[in-house]
Amino acid sequence: MSSDLDRMFGALRHDADAIPLGRASTARRRGERRRRTRLIAATAAVACVVGAGLTGGGWLARNDAAPQPAGPPRPLTDMIPLEGGAESFTPSATSGDRVLVAWRTQGRLAVRLADLETGQPIGPTRELGSTLNYPDVVGLPWAFVAIGDGEGGRAYVLDPESGDVRWSLPSGDLLYYPFALVAVAGGVTRGFDWDTGAQLWQAPAPADAPVRSLGVFTPADPLPRASSIEADAFGYARPLAGDRLLQITAGGALLVRDARTGRQLSRRPGVAPADEAYYMAYDGRLYAWPRDGTFRLTVTDVDGAAAPRQLYRAAAGRFGEHVVPCGTGQVCFIEGNSTATQVVAVEVSSGRVAWRAQATRKAPSLLPVGDRLLVSADDGSSSALLDRDGRQLLGPDERGVPLVWLTTGTLLTMGQADLVEISAADGTRRFLATSPEGRWRCSSWNERRLVCHAGSGPSAAATPADGGFQVWSIAR
Repeated sequence: MSSDLDRMFGALRHDADAIPLGRASTARRRGERRRRTRLIAATAAVACVVGAGLTGGGWLARNDAAPQPAGPPRPLTDMIPLEGGAESFTPSATSGDRVLVAWRTQGRLAVRLADLETGQPIGPTRELGSTLNYPDVVGLPWAFVAIGDGEGGRAYVLDPESGDVRWSLPSGDLLYYPFALVAVAGGVTRGFDWDTGAQLWQAPAPADAPVRSLGVFTPADPLPRASSIEADAFGYARPLAGDRLLQITAGGALLVRDARTGRQLSRRPGVAPADEAYYMAYDGRLYAWPRDGTFRLTVTDVDGAAAPRQLYRAAAGRFGEHVVPCGTGQVCFIEGNSTATQVVAVEVSSGRVAWRAQATRKAPSLLPVGDRLLVSADDGSSSALLDRDGRQLLGPDERGVPLVWLTTGTLLTMGQADLVEISAADGTRRFLATSPEGRWRCSSWNERRLVCHAGSGPSAAATPADGGFQVWSIAR
């Protein structure tokens, strides 16, 4: 485990040193991507990898669904090789009954499509272009997006049924609406047709150009498609159900656009709390907190005219990060100092602290589903499951177990030898299987399938690490 992490972080340091400097906004985007990559790489080392292919509706509004029991996992086919070898961890994502696996080989971005029902590959390995850092892959109901990073990196839109490349564009700030892929570069905002890549609209860069763009998530959105959530990009790489596009300008103003046409609907100055800040937009509100080492959380009604309202301020010497919605009328975040870390829930209407719960000092991400909150460590080594009142549902002997959501009512242990199903209602456990290789290394999953990599099961014993992937069935 430690040697895997050493190799990953060594590669990340080399990649970071090789990236040339540019404008502040460009450097910030690269820094955010490297931060995402660092989290993903650490998480991949224990197989709790970003990219879970989960489905469902109204994930914050509804209560926990009854657990959908999984069966003992079984591989559907032999290992599917990663041609050319993988120079990095291999992220994957699902779309319907398809999974797309991406990897870097000799500095190039390669992808392979497979059928989740049969486990068989579909079509050949496709080498798409260069990637300086580790690749990203996004699974949407209507397309896959494979992203190569670095200078000259591109994002490729692939057909989810065949894996054929439809079109590509320079990688950068991308937002995934069902009706358009929205790309922002150099202050210019454009909408593109998913099928053809034709430009649907363009919004020229205003004098006070946008430096941050984000969509608004709602309680009716699908279950989050990730095992971890980034603080400044809640639901990163998830489909956006609404039609609002929010942009923060260099001067701190909030622009609201119609994402279908690019038309500016409103402009409000004085929304940004500082020159550099994190943002999360949910259910008609924009939350913001600066990156200056303090934690001052503000909230702004997207469609209102009032100035931002301070919702919470941490005491001196305490940091705050990773703000997410966590139930009706509440947001949760990580707060702490050098000696202790807590999960804090705050009521949006009043700013009152609803509850506090102790968390590991390595807890960087929060993932709410129903009225449960999954707290994950930054290296993927452990998770905690909290209820709506901040009570921990797992016993003391289970606090070090890394967890991922399988359904709204069920979680799986991941990144260790035993694969165990855990009820989100009360934390009860049901053993599924043991990997003789020491850990399950799965990068995407749904309620019926796991997509796992070399070293995850008995048929992978003779396969080099990261040499291939395999679809496992957990359907009863």
